[in-house]
Amino acid sequence: MFAQAIIELAKARREDLQRELAYLQLLQEAKASQMSLYDRLLLSFGNGLIVLGQRLKERYKPRDTSKEGRSSSYLLVQASK
Repeated sequence: MFAQAIIELAKARREDLQRELAYLQLLQEAKASQMSLYDRLLLSFGNGLIVLGQRLKERYKPRDTSKEGRSSSYLLVQASK
């Protein structure tokens, strides 16, 4: 009988914690959708920097010069000096 009461209390506590967790998750989701102007500007600026960095990386990617032959002969001349 005493063990049954403890089990019931544990179940009730668990349900309370689950309800509180669900409430906190909803609250967090609501706050996330209401970002301040400053945060939205920082996010946009950061995304712009990422896009710019990706474009620069693509533009200045090392080229495969083995087909041209200039690079390999240049290295051979430099190595012989």
